[in-house]
Amino acid sequence: MDKLKIYLLAVISVFLLTISGPGFGYSLLVYIALVPVIYGVYKYKDRWFSISITFSMLYNIIAFYWVTETVNYFGDVNIAVRVILLIMLAGYLSVFWVLFFRIVVKFNNVFIISMVFAVIELIKGLLFSGFPWMNLGLNSLLYRPLALNAAYVGEIGVSFIIMLSNILLVYIIMGYKRYLIYFIGLTIISHLAYFRLKEDFRRFEKIDVTIVQPSYNYLKKWDPDERSNVVREVLQTADEAMKKGSSLVVLPESSFPLYIQDDERIMNYFKSYSYYKGIIVGNIRYQKKDERVEVYNSNFYFNNGEMDYYDKIHLVPFGEYFPMKFITAPIQRYFFGGNNDFSEGKESKIFQYKGKKIGNLICFEDAFYKRMIENVRKGAEIVVVTTNDSWFGKSLGRYQHFAISIMRSIETGRGIVRSSQSGISACIAPYGQVTAIKMINEKGILSCDGYLNKDNTIFSIIGYWWLVFLLSIAIVIEILYRNIRS
Repeated sequence: MDKLKIYLLAVISVFLLTISGPGFGYSLLVYIALVPVIYGVYKYKDRWFSISITFSMLYNIIAFYWVTETVNYFGDVNIAVRVILLIMLAGYLSVFWVLFFRIVVKFNNVFIISMVFAVIELIKGLLFSGFPWMNLGLNSLLYRPLALNAAYVGEIGVSFIIMLSNILLVYIIMGYKRYLIYFIGLTIISHLAYFRLKEDFRRFEKIDVTIVQPSYNYLKKWDPDERSNVVREVLQTADEAMKKGSSLVVLPESSFPLYIQDDERIMNYFKSYSYYKGIIVGNIRYQKKDERVEVYNSNFYFNNGEMDYYDKIHLVPFGEYFPMKFITAPIQRYFFGGNNDFSEGKESKIFQYKGKKIGNLICFEDAFYKRMIENVRKGAEIVVVTTNDSWFGKSLGRYQHFAISIMRSIETGRGIVRSSQSGISACIAPYGQVTAIKMINEKGILSCDGYLNKDNTIFSIIGYWWLVFLLSIAIVIEILYRNIRS
């Protein structure tokens, strides 16, 4: 029974962390969500590994169960293979949690432990192409006084605040009452951003936007017999948007099941309307290079009868390309029948409409803060995110991805226009306020104001150098303190 109680601490933390996150949104619970499992690791140090692996595997399986939907969408594989892939992903992501809990067991400096956790999240977002998905800071979004700290310290900085709060509470529970003053001080300081940034977003300049959400059945998309029907559905929904008086119309990633560059009718359709408005259409494109054909995931931009495009830079590993081909080639053949990889874009592209500068991100790219900051540093006043997200099914994955877009808005102070094939589409004002939204599988258009901002946040200027600086100082102080004591 005692063993069951130990592991129950891990399960309680899994439950609290899950419901504090995207899709549930009880964000205040993130302040205490990790207290049970951290307490268990401290209290039962001889069982730290089994407690931490129980927590991390269970949490990652719940948070990323949408992977089974995704691989089924891409490869139509049986349930056994889907479960194995989910367990493999959960196992990989659990390595980072287990490493953190090992540090919890070995060290007593709460500030260093929390900063090391932030560094671990940063590494997770860089290693093997990076998977910066469901960082702890993402769970803060529905408690804006906490979430708005991202404008100063980024998403991972919010993760640091959350982790430090949880560890301080554990120390208080364990009888170290002097940590109460640290907890109170941290709470006060972490709420100051709210009073600085809660200004009315309506002070920003606006551009009227119409988002197209065609919401066709994705199973029909690549069926040759259904192709003409899908094209007709998209154009019918686009027609509604074109008839609006908006300045900018946005269609989602991979809108059409064909190369629109080869379809004169579609190209002329968008070019003719582009004399009256700017139009962004997500779609695949190709170009011939020497003896081969390169395929890109792109945003096409139509304006004044001309066409430009942005090619996606950060591709999805195992979705849009397969790394380490000498190992993964059999997997690629199993899922994709040996189809070629997408090619990487070369640079960020800023579209201009009547002097207004519009940045671009496609799908998975908005998970990477550097891609967003690169757009901002190139002058983007508002950023368009085109995405598909149909391959998430109706899982939490859609809410997680939508939450990531909101976090990028807070970090950089930029408005975001988010167009998804079947939801979630939205207009997000600077600093993450959702002003209009179209939910999953709602077909039609969404008209809203896109808010522009030219001011840079502290985070968009310095990134995570603050973390390197503070961690270095904390380590030096810790070393000096230990030398003095010895």
